[in-house]
Amino acid sequence: MDGTLEKIMRQYCDDFNQALADENLAKYIVQNSIPVIWFGDLEKYQASPVKIVTVGLNPSWHEFLENDKRLLSNPRFKRVDLSSLNENNLNQLHLTLNEYFQINPYHRYFDGYEFALCYFGAGYGGKMLSAKTNITAIHIDVYSALATEVLYSSCPKGLFQTLLFRQLFAYLSPHVVLASIGKNHYDAWRAIGGESFSFDKKHDIFEGTYKKELEMYRSENRLIVYGRNRQRPFNIKNREAVFEQVADTLLTEMVNTVKTT
Repeated sequence: MDGTLEKIMRQYCDDFNQALADENLAKYIVQNSIPVIWFGDLEKYQASPVKIVTVGLNPSWHEFLENDKRLLSNPRFKRVDLSSLNENNLNQLHLTLNEYFQINPYHRYFDGYEFALCYFGAGYGGKMLSAKTNITAIHIDVYSALATEVLYSSCPKGLFQTLLFRQLFAYLSPHVVLASIGKNHYDAWRAIGGESFSFDKKHDIFEGTYKKELEMYRSENRLIVYGRNRQRPFNIKNREAVFEQVADTLLTEMVNTVKTT
């Protein structure tokens, strides 16, 4: 891995270890978890002619636990001991993050994003829905790489911040961002779209046609697509019909964005 990525990974791992060492925070973190800095094949993403990321808040406990909170019988990640960072365990972490969609992806969450990605001619690859494509997307989380025992809203704010995400996001430099998080997460949206980003109907490429179900903006020389989340990403009303209507616009805007960056 290059030096910039190694530095970012070390910072995420330090954040993970510091949270585990804080008794007020550690109880919220899934035991035997790892920091999920990204989900998916980073090298295929970097080699893609269009760079697309999907964005959430923080990893779910479902990434490590069964519904009854026992450890998954079919783990999604390999266990990596990060208590003392070195080149070997950083490489192990890199590998297991890359393999996520090839092993046992959490379909209930990622299928919604995969559905939307297909309309960009993209996909996560591995065991997801899309046909083979040369545009491989990855997923990142804006507030933390820490999987928590409870939902984001029930966790202490000391677990969450956007500083590390901003560094990772700058490193990844995506052309297109798909996000299905609440509009009230103002600091998250500023981290994604820039400090002046706002949801303004007059700047929505769809001009508000889909009534806050699906919106698309150009900001910071990238395309930002918002989809309503109803218990899962991009679970918007009349989803299939809406995406069929906007399919040509999505591709045109994507191509124009790549041309201008």
